[in-house]
Amino acid sequence: MKTLLKNFSAVMAAVAVISTTSCRNQATHTSGHAADTTMQAPAQPITMEHAIERYLIDSIGSHYEKAALCIPECHIIATRDSNPDSIKVWGDFWVMNYNVAGDTLKTTSGGNHSGMLLLRSTDAGYEVTGMQQVADGSDFDPSAKRIFGEYYDQYRAWVADENGRKQARSAAIARYVSQNGLNVTCYQDFGWPAVPITAPSR
Repeated sequence: MKTLLKNFSAVMAAVAVISTTSCRNQATHTSGHAADTTMQAPAQPITMEHAIERYLIDSIGSHYEKAALCIPECHIIATRDSNPDSIKVWGDFWVMNYNVAGDTLKTTSGGNHSGMLLLRSTDAGYEVTGMQQVADGSDFDPSAKRIFGEYYDQYRAWVADENGRKQARSAAIARYVSQNGLNVTCYQDFGWPAVPITAPSR
């Protein structure tokens, strides 16, 4: 009887060890699976707007006097996207750099870069591949007509709309401030009064 009990105790102990090991392995496997799911979450595709803004900051804004912030402003005149490898976007593009002084964004540098952007669509989203810019001075109008083509009148009407351009700039700044959680209430160009930053429109 003692031998039977001893054998029975040994069997039960072995079962207990196997069960414990099995649970531990299962828990480890489940934990590893959860970690893999988190690590393999797909990245969000790059939108056309984000690709354009990143290009303006990296390829154009970097050539101006450096400041704490670089805020791009985009006003799209027209888009042709029938060919995903050669997407054309015409617009009025600005790059403005600011330093922060108290609750104010102080303009330090920047400028206008109207023209046509070339993009392509990839698995990761959109990518800017090049740009044709409107020239300065006496070449401004001829180059604008050549680059904007059938959209030239729309472009010229936008350039003449001073109030619309001011509103577009304020909206771009307000979105940037909101998205980045900045504690500022106005922006100011050199020699001009500060302009309040209003909540971005949705």
